[in-house]
Order: sequence, then structure tokens, then C-alpha cells
Amino acid sequence: MNIFNACPGQFWPGYFLCATAGLHRPAPPEEFPLIVGPEVAARLKVISHDAFASGILQQVGVSSRGTPIWLHRHYLEAGVEVIILMEGG
Repeated sequence: MNIFNACPGQFWPGYFLCATAGLHRPAPPEEFPLIVGPEVAARLKVISHDAFASGILQQVGVSSRGTPIWLHRHYLEAGVEVIILMEGG
């Protein structure tokens, strides 16, 4: 099922996707259609996570081993969070 068929187009202007790759390089905008598909990239704002850009990260805690936990500021400010995990291979 295509998610855009289930939700009207006016639903999307206030929403965004954050393309994340952990500690790998941020995805440049020209790769967004490859990551999320051309229809989604054309209808929804896509941003790229950069694990080394301190200005967009916020520390939210510390793990049980003392490792700082940082999350993307846009994720923390979002009203709804949807996480999609993919396993490469």
C-alpha cells in the first residue's frame, strides 16, 4: 500500500523524514530519492542526520556505561516520531 494513497497530500507539509546513518556520512539531498523513493522525496521534506554536527544534537542522558546519549534536535521537537530500521547486507 502506498502511504500517500492512505493520507491526503495536505497531511504532509508539517512533516519531515530524517535520513540517518549513524556515524556514517550524512546523505546529500541528491541521494534522498534513492533512500526514500522519488515520490516521497518530492512530497515530503527530507533532512539528513549528521552525527558530528553538534548544533543539531542534544544530549538526553547517559547510558549505564557512562556513554553520553545524543539525539537529533528535530527528532526531539517533532510531535510524532516514526522510526524505520533497515538492516543492510
